Amino acid sequence: MRIVHLADTHLGHRFLSKVDADGRNFREQDVYKAFNDAIERIIELHPDAVVHAGDLFESFHPSTEALSVALDGLSRLRDEDIPVVVASGNHSTPRYRATQHVFSLLERYRCAHAVWKAPAVTEVGDLAITAIPHQHDENALEAAVRAAKPRPSARFNVLILHAGLEILPRVGAGEAGTVHLDPKLIEELRGFDYIAFGHFHEYKPLRINACYSGSLERLSFNDRAKEKVILEVDLAAGPGERNWITRHPIATRTVRTLDEVDGLGSTDLTEDVMAALEGIELDGAVLRCPIRSVTQETYRRLDMTEIARATKDCLHVELKPQFVGSAKARPRSADDLRAYVMAATPEGMEAGEVLRRTEEFLAQAESGLGE
Repeated sequence: MRIVHLADTHLGHRFLSKVDADGRNFREQDVYKAFNDAIERIIELHPDAVVHAGDLFESFHPSTEALSVALDGLSRLRDEDIPVVVASGNHSTPRYRATQHVFSLLERYRCAHAVWKAPAVTEVGDLAITAIPHQHDENALEAAVRAAKPRPSARFNVLILHAGLEILPRVGAGEAGTVHLDPKLIEELRGFDYIAFGHFHEYKPLRINACYSGSLERLSFNDRAKEKVILEVDLAAGPGERNWITRHPIATRTVRTLDEVDGLGSTDLTEDVMAALEGIELDGAVLRCPIRSVTQETYRRLDMTEIARATKDCLHVELKPQFVGSAKARPRSADDLRAYVMAATPEGMEAGEVLRRTEEFLAQAESGLGE
């Protein structure tokens, strides 16, 4: 009896504003590609069941394309006689009960056993899969976890749970509906043969029979996972055995935060930034280079032309300087303004585009004052 565990596919997620020739967001397409690659790998493995531990979609009202990708992929598994059980995560769960849940479409088209209203058990042969959908109320979710019990008549019991744990780093600041549970709760779930966790975006074993599978793509610069995987779990082998859990890598775009450059001790900042790029696969990469304790004068001496030439094959490159005394600094010249905008632009926005619009606005303002 083998299952495949995946989670946090976040179909519809967008990161950066780069678009292709058809106007489609590059990173959104990367997310779809990772999902489709996972579907292909699952078909090759042909497990007895697939468990998706939440956040199938980025939003509870996904775009037409995100919904189409999900329905197409899950329907392919259905047509291969591979049953799928998917639990609703915090991203896919509306705040109000009156809002129709997108998972109703998964059931309507019979491409998955979708669990979103209340905990439910799905039987696949001698396997019982208990899925606990996300609840925005922490106490309600904790009560549902405590109430979850293995089915005695089943040979194997698997639990699906989408939640953070207080011992782990937070996935994102202010994520809607995020709930973090006391890790001691896991000890109360010993009767399950395997617990498939979702929410944390990196592969993370919690116990010998409990894991986060992680997301299929790096959704921000904070994700430092070395690889993205789906997990094949051989329930018949049993915990700790050689084939108990097998990680199957999913190819992804390079998304990296480079080693931090020390601006204060730098004698040639351009050379130091170039050194940070060494050994990185640059083709199509998304990169951030943090620069610590740099003066605006030193930063202005950066040879942006040389850096642009070296990173021409990248999809996106951003420098993230931390200026000495930046809290009190104010742009006093065009160069200062450029450095200020490059440093202050929020993650996910194009600093060059923000700078261009800022300069256009200032030019219009100056023109208006001169009239």
